[in-house]
Amino acid sequence: MLWEHEAAGSNPVAPTHKLMQGRSTMSTLNKMRWQKVGGERIDNVAQYIRDYIDQHADLTTAFQLIVGCDSKSLGHNYARYVTVICIYRIGRGAHLIFARENKVHVYSKGGMTPKAREQNMMKNRLWGEVYRAVDVTAYLDQEEIFYLDNIVKFDIHLDLNKKEMFRSNMILDDAIGFVRAQGYECEVKPDSPAASFAADRV
Repeated sequence: MLWEHEAAGSNPVAPTHKLMQGRSTMSTLNKMRWQKVGGERIDNVAQYIRDYIDQHADLTTAFQLIVGCDSKSLGHNYARYVTVICIYRIGRGAHLIFARENKVHVYSKGGMTPKAREQNMMKNRLWGEVYRAVDVTAYLDQEEIFYLDNIVKFDIHLDLNKKEMFRSNMILDDAIGFVRAQGYECEVKPDSPAASFAADRV
């Protein structure tokens, strides 16, 4: 959980975002093409969220925002990423929007055995998921989405597993540390359903 306050209409303390050295939030966002599940394109994500909450809010409605990301290897140093924003009307269902990035180049070191190269590529691909989730979160933070009265909770969901038997566990501790260094918190499997939704769309 990133932050939480008691009820809609209160004044939460917004999370503090520490700028990521060497990373550009807007460069990541500019490459994303957001859409609804039905395919309708969304040009301004922050304004879309504001409008959606304004249109669906009432005195008894509280919202939770969740950002998640997943990816799939396409081979030959490429991957497909899907990043999700879930607007959850607590107790009343969720509205989902997502951005799919096809054929993203994944860096891998040279001079490695095929097995070591595969593991290195997977590690870098997983980091790509973490960076995207944090970049989108930072964007929403900068757009002051967290200040909206009806939003009472915010989560980042990562497609990483707590169990060491799974390969996504290889960056678990470092990824959680990285997210926290940006001023945020995150959930991982099995408590990250937004990442699972992303997996269904990847």
